[in-house]
Amino acid sequence: MRRRTAAHNYKRIPKRLHRRAKREMAEDNTPTVNSRTRKPKTTRARLRTETARRLGILAKRKQLLKIKKGLGPDSDAIATRAARPKIRRNEPNNPPITAPRYRKRQLNKTWLPTHMWHAKRARMTPPSEPLWGFSMPLSPTQKNYRPTHRAQWEKGAMAWDMSYMSTIGLFGKENIVQNILKDVGLTHESLWGDKGIRWRAGAVHWSGNISRKTKNAVHFIGPASVIWDPPKALETSGTDTYSRQIFIRIHPSAFFETFNELLRLIKAYKPRPYLQDLRHEIGSIDVTGPDATEALLGVLKPFTPSPKEAHASKFESLLGLRDPASLPLGALLAFSIVDPRIKYPPQRVQPPVAANKQVQLKLMESVSAFRRDEVLEPYQLFDRDARFKASKLPSQKSINRRRGKTGPGTTLEPASVDPPIPIILLASRNANETRIPGTWTILLPWKCVQPVWYSLMHYPLSTGGNPTFGGLDEIRQLTFERGQSWFPGDVPGTDAGNAPRESG
Repeated sequence: MRRRTAAHNYKRIPKRLHRRAKREMAEDNTPTVNSRTRKPKTTRARLRTETARRLGILAKRKQLLKIKKGLGPDSDAIATRAARPKIRRNEPNNPPITAPRYRKRQLNKTWLPTHMWHAKRARMTPPSEPLWGFSMPLSPTQKNYRPTHRAQWEKGAMAWDMSYMSTIGLFGKENIVQNILKDVGLTHESLWGDKGIRWRAGAVHWSGNISRKTKNAVHFIGPASVIWDPPKALETSGTDTYSRQIFIRIHPSAFFETFNELLRLIKAYKPRPYLQDLRHEIGSIDVTGPDATEALLGVLKPFTPSPKEAHASKFESLLGLRDPASLPLGALLAFSIVDPRIKYPPQRVQPPVAANKQVQLKLMESVSAFRRDEVLEPYQLFDRDARFKASKLPSQKSINRRRGKTGPGTTLEPASVDPPIPIILLASRNANETRIPGTWTILLPWKCVQPVWYSLMHYPLSTGGNPTFGGLDEIRQLTFERGQSWFPGDVPGTDAGNAPRESG
């Protein structure tokens, strides 16, 4: 058998005899074995052959598509701008179109922007049982109960990819938007009096519970956050005739209930406002812990136009802040950052010595500066064009090629092909309990979550180690330790709390 196999395949004999065997096979007209035409005999070999065939078809299709768009090396066509994703009005949007090789795995669910990273390091929801329509990390594979407790109260930082949180955009005249917010439960006098001027101007955000009115009572929907987009400079604050925009952030289990209620309310007003489903347009990352501010300062490098954004300077002045709960209630910062891959690996930001009185005095002045009135410009994250431009980030290959052309030890600087990434930083804390640690929330375009997450996970903390990540179990653990209720599991009186766990 060995002799017969060697007679048909010259690679089965010693290498020094390959040339002689090939010559003899050609002289004797011996049929040779061709690896391309050989039929697989096992199930695993058949699967590998089928996968290779499909990947070849995808590669050829991609190459033809590049030539058609004018991006290929042999094409003379004009390169055109990629079309923006369509955002429907007053109806939910479809999930984003993913890569063809991963499309079949997301037929009944959606992957988070960091799914590939989490799938290697965490226990995920079963493929056939998504949670709220997403494939979500439940808990890291390593033991994480005690590190989670220490990251909240002692040292370190912990982060979560919260891109599954739903965002609803409401656009309309200011007085109509205010009436709609009052109809969903925002009726407190502090919101619509003199105390709520800064909130309505977009300087702070509001977090609380929203509800819907029924015939007999008021039905609780769930906790939400509301952010106003500041008006343009030409528009005066004394008129209610110009258009305003707001973001409503709510848990995905209560998204359809909230969206349908808002859809019912806007039909009663003229000119009619409209809604936008921004679930897959805006992602978010939550970071908590004593070193959370340090980690964000090391990763979120402000884009430096001329002049520098005021909120970017405010953010850089918070070096040494141990707890976001020290900031005023509803603190908000909006500015643009550089692509974190350009500054990778992130460099450590050394916090000042806590015993220095001058440093503490300077930090207290920075914290008190949040209450000062300032001229606000419209936030770029509300601008659909700005979000789309930020999503067209250069590839990692091009960044590596640029880094290779620079000398050793040279820092790569942003170029004209690197778009600024608009973000909004929210500092949330419990209004009734001051001992509970606060949390930073980063709102940014959906496709920009992954590069920010990678740099955040590799930031070297001054206290040692890197920020850790958590899943759904860690969220429930921290809410239990803080004495809070976890939505929707601990709120069975709502539609989201009564829904089955696996409902999407």
